Amino acid sequence: MERGAGAGAAGDRGGDLRPERARLRGRGTPIPPIAVARLAVLAKASSLAGAFIGGLAAGFLIYVAGSVDKSSAYRSDAFASGATLGAAALLIVAALYLEHGCRVPTSRDQGAEPGAPRSGAPG
Repeated sequence: MERGAGAGAAGDRGGDLRPERARLRGRGTPIPPIAVARLAVLAKASSLAGAFIGGLAAGFLIYVAGSVDKSSAYRSDAFASGATLGAAALLIVAALYLEHGCRVPTSRDQGAEPGAPRSGAPG
């Protein structure tokens, strides 16, 4: 059985996710630095675009909110702008998560387990 051209990275290896799990744990082959730089730029641009689109959607939602009871067109516009605002918020969260994943680990982070608090962190 052949796989189509749209098969994902895990599908190309027959569903073997061990290299990705090892990479997430700090072992395995590292991602090339140029790819990390490109992902960081994508994350920064996505967070700025999400903030801009979210601001426009929030402004339009505020503008339309006063007229929602007048017509069904205003209600549908309010729904569309609310959905756009939610999607922009999700885009910002995803971009900030990607940006966090592109940071360079410090010497304090090297010895710590993933998810473990750092020794100098308050808490």
